[in-house]
Amino acid sequence: LTLRFSADCWVEISDVDGVVLYRELHRPDDVLDLVGQAPFRVKLGHAPGVELAFRGESIALAPHTRNNVAALVLGQ
Repeated sequence: LTLRFSADCWVEISDVDGVVLYRELHRPDDVLDLVGQAPFRVKLGHAPGVELAFRGESIALAPHTRNNVAALVLGQ
């Protein structure tokens, strides 16, 4: 997973068993690269401020976003 931030955004990423792999607030210009076992449950507190890529492919967040919060599962 690669996340690039253009605004403040809270991030939580869990594995298939619900174990939280990552939980942090990110600032503009931050980049997060995370390697692990898919599938991942991803929650983004301000989705419009994030570009997300999984296995090198850009992921559209709009279909998974409500009130600026995105929740999705990647790598099922």
